[in-house]
Amino acid sequence: MTPAAEIAWLWVRAHEARLRMSADSLTPAQRALYAPCFESTTLDHARVRVTDRFPGAVLDVILPRISRGARLDFADSRGLTLNRLILLRPDVDLTTDAGVSLLFHELVHVQQFASLTPRGFVHEYARSWFAERSYRAISLEEQAYELQDRWERNERPDVAAAIADRFA
Repeated sequence: MTPAAEIAWLWVRAHEARLRMSADSLTPAQRALYAPCFESTTLDHARVRVTDRFPGAVLDVILPRISRGARLDFADSRGLTLNRLILLRPDVDLTTDAGVSLLFHELVHVQQFASLTPRGFVHEYARSWFAERSYRAISLEEQAYELQDRWERNERPDVAAAIADRFA
């Protein structure tokens, strides 16, 4: 792992540990809804916390020389995943199609963390970010949006298999 990815992993781990304490498990209805797409252990370990305070500009804060002014800032995101912890804004309504779809997207990231290992996820996220300098071009985000699009078309993709196929 590169030094930048190692620092980013330590940042993720620290924030997850601090914020996870007041997070909730998925509800039985959410587990049933997402079960066709995710490994049961992913749904068992995922936690959701509603908060209006997201960790801010990751690379600007911890890697200012390496990021060279390129901002990977999650402060305005509606959802953010830190390993097994999903942070959602208070305005996200999980009873709407948009809220259900956003939670699916964030669960894809939980599965990516599990499948690639947390360090592997952070390494790939940082590698892809530094190569492209575009949030939507980050390989893990591209995949999460592709799978989210399939979910919205009422397909039920096998998320773990899709991750294994793409990142094997």
